Amino acid sequence: MKIKQLIKTKFPYLYQIYYEAIIKAKIRKNKFKNEKEKIHKLDKMYYSWTGNHMDLNDCGRYTEKIQWRKLYDHNELYSMLSDKYLVRDWVKDKIGEEYLIPLYGHWESFNEIDFSQLPNQFVLKTNNASQTNYIVLEKNKINTKLLKRKFNFWLKMDFSTFAGYEMQYTQIKPLIIAEQFIQQDNHTLDDYKFLCFNGRVKYIWVDKDRYGNHKRAMFDTNWKFQEWSQRYLLDKSEGEKILPPKNLDKMIEIANTLASGFDHVRVDLYNINGKIYFGEMTFTNGSGFEKIIPDKYDYILGDEWQINRTMKENKYE
Repeated sequence: MKIKQLIKTKFPYLYQIYYEAIIKAKIRKNKFKNEKEKIHKLDKMYYSWTGNHMDLNDCGRYTEKIQWRKLYDHNELYSMLSDKYLVRDWVKDKIGEEYLIPLYGHWESFNEIDFSQLPNQFVLKTNNASQTNYIVLEKNKINTKLLKRKFNFWLKMDFSTFAGYEMQYTQIKPLIIAEQFIQQDNHTLDDYKFLCFNGRVKYIWVDKDRYGNHKRAMFDTNWKFQEWSQRYLLDKSEGEKILPPKNLDKMIEIANTLASGFDHVRVDLYNINGKIYFGEMTFTNGSGFEKIIPDKYDYILGDEWQINRTMKENKYE
């Protein structure tokens, strides 16, 4: 790990080539010829992450139901709302433009970007994937050659296959977008994620210091600490020290509005000193690969989500 980090720091362009090779290899490995092979490969992925095999005929676990959705619930609206550019108009209609992070521009290719028209600090990201963003803190220090390579690769990457068959991403037309850089007074950005079932918030988690000492704490809508987590389990004594954000009730109201009509969705929001911003809508939370700890809560969450099992019959049989 130390050698990998050293290469990433000292030789970033070389590391980018290595990164691309790893992603391409994984995508090739995940290619499938038919639905039977796809299910088999997905089960192997699910087992490698969670230690469990899928039971698609009797989904009890929350993480199993995410796999079921990936295979059978192909709602076209999921693609539009997973598109980080198109979702903005939908959010504007639902809750108002004031909750959108200001947008500086969007482009189909990296070469179209006129950096002279952008501020000193901003965030570049693609609209068609997850974790394909780049924070610019000082524009004059941009390694343009490296950044161009990153975004050219991200624009062409088959994220749906790479991420474990999150097929809603296949219909998204790839774009690069630039947004305002936002942060809290302590120069961090807490990420609030609202797990919604049947159009209502059930649980809230907050991700802190995601790019450093990542910590995650779960709460109910009354901000009572929950002794379970998705992948990152924070000690209760630490979790109970985390205070609720300003305007929590308003955040819950917004999440409920955006989640209306969906049996399950994760709504991500930010809060900068009480100013609320929309983050994203996520229909396959963590691709269903992040373990729920302790294990019994995988079933407790699963009980909250009543999937429409007739979709499988309508789609494939």
